[in-house]
Amino acid sequence: MQNLYDSEKNGDFEILSIPEIGLLENIGLRAGTKVTVQNRYVFGGPMLLRVEDTYSVAIGKDIAVQIKVAEVGTANKKTPIAATVRKSVTI
Repeated sequence: MQNLYDSEKNGDFEILSIPEIGLLENIGLRAGTKVTVQNRYVFGGPMLLRVEDTYSVAIGKDIAVQIKVAEVGTANKKTPIAATVRKSVTI
């Protein structure tokens, strides 16, 4: 079990526990929720999360270190369109 702030960028995680802060549940962060770490800003800045592959939220480091997560598999992860390789054919 690791805290969310120390989690790898672009990794997929399931929240195991959260601190008792009502706002977290209001923004959809609760035990069992799946999140993707989109970005963690430098110098102890906030982190940007993708929640349930639906919407993004930013949370501060002081809260992220209190959220316990476990890494989940990425077998069903969708590849962004920008990352696909396109071939062109000239006739």
